Parts: sequence; C-alpha cells; structure tokens
Amino acid sequence: VIKLREHEGCETKKDLVAQVDKIEECVTHLCKHVPEMEQTILTNIKTKLNELIGDKVDENKLLTEAGIQVSRACINEELERLKMHILKVREVFDSEIDVGKRIDFLCQEMHREINTTGSKITDARYTDYIITVKNCIEKIREQIMAIRDSGETNMLDTRTVQWIANREGYYELVVYLEEHSKEYWHFIMTGEES
Repeated sequence: VIKLREHEGCETKKDLVAQVDKIEECVTHLCKHVPEMEQTILTNIKTKLNELIGDKVDENKLLTEAGIQVSRACINEELERLKMHILKVREVFDSEIDVGKRIDFLCQEMHREINTTGSKITDARYTDYIITVKNCIEKIREQIMAIRDSGETNMLDTRTVQWIANREGYYELVVYLEEHSKEYWHFIMTGEES
C-alpha cells in the first residue's frame, strides 16, 4: 500500500508539473505579446475615432484616451501575479507540508488571474492561451465528472471513487479526495465549487 501511494504521488507530481509547465509556457507567450496587444488597442481607438470624427482628432486627446484604455486593458499585473503563483506552486511541489491545500489555494488564485486576463484581452489570437491555462487548472474537476458519469459508483462513496480515479490514471483526484473532502462533498451535493 505504501509503495502504491508513493508511486501514485510520483505520477501525480509528474502530471501536475506538466500542467504547470503548460501554464508557464502560455504566460510567457502572453508576456512577449503585451506590447503588440497595447499597440493594437491604440490603433483600434485611432481608427474608431477617425471613423467617427474624421481627421479632426486632437492627437494629444487621442493619446490620453488611448493611455486610459491601454491602462484598463493592461494585463501586466495579472501576468506578473501568475508568474509568482507558478513559482510558488513549484516550491510547494518540493515541500511536504500541506501540499494539497496550498496547491488548491494557488490554483484558485491562478484561476482568478487568468479570468481577469481573459476578460481584458480583445485580440482573438491570444485567447487559446487563456483557454489552455483554464483547462490545466480545471483538470481535477473534469476527473470528478468523468467518474460520476461512468455510473460505476455512487459519488458519495469516496473510497470507490478514489479506486476508480487511480485505475483511470486520475492521480490528482486521488490526492484531492484525500486532502479536500469538505470541498468534494460540497461539490457533489450542490454542483458548485466551494
């Protein structure tokens, strides 16, 4: 049993590290394109203003308005916080104290940052990166639903759910059920994340 758990833990860690690597890759790509996104916002504002009032645009007012819009749409802060959370997740992977709870918290924080980033990005070329990050963060929830939908067990029977999760290679779920039983029960009973 101990060797099985050690093996499960190693497999879970490998998968989680791979997910964090994907998240980091997406964040790095988005960071590289922030100046381009900001320039697109400026160009779009200038085009819209020219369409509305022609060449009578006061360049100083245009730049002021563009600055306000770019500031509202700026994702630098969110990306910096995501990078900090990624570093913290990697630190937590190498520790042995409250790993599950800390990873869960950091995932919530990363989810919040990527949602804010996604709401600010207007360029469709970058939405795939947002979607990829969200998918990585949501992997555990998908695993729970897959087991439920299999009909093999009553989702209230957490031991059987864990056994099925292990058999199917959903190692994150096995660990999640061990460390987050209250959140799991809340989700099963209400369908809502706590």
